[in-house]
Amino acid sequence: MNRRVWALAGPIILSNITVPLIGVVDTAVVGHLPSPHYIGAVAVGALVFNYLFWSFGFLRMGTTGLASQAAGAGDTDEVRSTLARAMLLAFALATVWMTVLILQQKLEPDFMTYSWVLALMIMVRFRDNIQRLLAGTERRLGERT
Repeated sequence: MNRRVWALAGPIILSNITVPLIGVVDTAVVGHLPSPHYIGAVAVGALVFNYLFWSFGFLRMGTTGLASQAAGAGDTDEVRSTLARAMLLAFALATVWMTVLILQQKLEPDFMTYSWVLALMIMVRFRDNIQRLLAGTERRLGERT
């Protein structure tokens, strides 16, 4: 039991610990530059990144609970549906957000095109994994292949 709990909790703990480290690494790299303006810019960038990351943390935290309940009940269809709903919501929010930024002329329209192309490339690259996940044949945590 203890080993199974750590197998599930370990990656989540590691993920939560590493988020603030992004700003620390950036500061360490930029700290070698001559002007303090660079460190200030990195600090503001890290602050904005952390704010945005945790603003959408509800998707990760909410999906985890719902998927865990469905997995515990043995309802693989609901697990897949939870994943699909979260991905659709994230995609919709990102699209709306980028559109608003483009309309405010804070982003170039080419950025939207680049983002769509990148998203499609990722989906094509991981197409087999996504199909196995949605079909319920993806390898489970701790399963041997």
